[in-house]
Amino acid sequence: MEAVYSNVVYGRMLDNVGDYKADNLYLFHLRMAMVYPFSSTGQMLGKRDYLAIPFSIEPADRSTLDRLTAL
Repeated sequence: MEAVYSNVVYGRMLDNVGDYKADNLYLFHLRMAMVYPFSSTGQMLGKRDYLAIPFSIEPADRSTLDRLTAL
């Protein structure tokens, strides 16, 4: 499966992709692929996630989390 993964994280979790303030929240988006191997009997044997570098990173706050989790 291919998807765009979005999440809100603290800047310290983005150290490997840029210079972000450690205690500030950021919304990021990245492309990902997930592989689910199955046995011949239909049993799922695991899951592998392949993540690309983020293509969008923007400042966020608690209202961003509320907006993303409101269904």
